[in-house]
Amino acid sequence: MAKVDWKLSDKVGPEDMNQIGSEINQLRTDVDNIEIPEGSTTQKGIVQSSNSTTGSSQTLVATEKAVGDALVQAKAYVDQENLWGAL
Repeated sequence: MAKVDWKLSDKVGPEDMNQIGSEINQLRTDVDNIEIPEGSTTQKGIVQSSNSTTGSSQTLVATEKAVGDALVQAKAYVDQENLWGAL
């Protein structure tokens, strides 16, 4: 592990830089090998956003825009049909 208790009077030597570089390289390898599963309705994970208000996918998630657009469409439908009054 690279030195962590540096003092102002300490000098950085080649071995210090090599150790730091080695640790950075190891961290990069570790990050590159992180596996995050795809998200679903039953599993946390990576998902893809969508602005669609007409889709039926269970692998995409709605954006704030899609939800807002759906609300506008629902209000317009209710107002048009005069079902229960304005939402």
